[in-house]
Amino acid sequence: MKSANKMFFLLICLFTLGLFLAFATVGKGKLLLTLFFWVAYVFLVTVAFLIGRKFELFPEPILFIIPVFLSGLGLTELYALQMKQTNGIYEDVAFRQMAWLAASMITVLAVSALTRKHNYEKLARYKYIWAILGMVLLGLTIPFGQSFGGARSWLSFGSLTIQPSEFVKILIVLFLAGYLSEYGQYLKNAHPKWWIRPFKALWYLGPLLFVWIMALLLLVFQRDLGTAVLYFGVFLALIYLVSGRFSYVVAGGLVAAVGAVI
Repeated sequence: MKSANKMFFLLICLFTLGLFLAFATVGKGKLLLTLFFWVAYVFLVTVAFLIGRKFELFPEPILFIIPVFLSGLGLTELYALQMKQTNGIYEDVAFRQMAWLAASMITVLAVSALTRKHNYEKLARYKYIWAILGMVLLGLTIPFGQSFGGARSWLSFGSLTIQPSEFVKILIVLFLAGYLSEYGQYLKNAHPKWWIRPFKALWYLGPLLFVWIMALLLLVFQRDLGTAVLYFGVFLALIYLVSGRFSYVVAGGLVAAVGAVI
């Protein structure tokens, strides 16, 4: 627990340093605004962290600290853009994102409190439902998607615009976790010369590979290659976590290299 406190303190220090550099570069003359921005972030994440620790909502505090660190990094970049703007495009963008951070902190605490006494293994029963739902969400962007920044990965509902791939990230992880918890032992103990019994390998790995390939193909059609790379990394990370065999990571890397060349 002490290590978690130290990491959280380091997070605050890094955010402070990043915000100070942004202020020194583009925020001169806006000291009070910068201080307010710093206080808002530190207050939000500290309160959430302390509540989580007090009520034991975070079994692994690092899983809270890492996203909060990434959020702080993004907020610092948005703050710099907001301070540097000359045409009003980024007006109040950092503070609007801070409001979303506040909403996310409340959501994290609420979900953790409501589910901490429940058995997460029940989610594994619905692994194929998560996979199908994820494919449907990604597929909807092909006929109905809107293009922003070159990627056709957005759905618009009036004034509301969402990116389904953000939700699919969670669904893909749920599917992979459920599937690998059931068949991961095969990956761990699979014979190096799997082609000797290819049908057995396909029986265990077929659904996994099918969902993974379909997700990547849909993302390619969307031209959202950044998310495709992220999915690929999550896939390999979970495979390695379950099997402990680095050869799978090497094979996946080779496949990615061939795909990049093609």
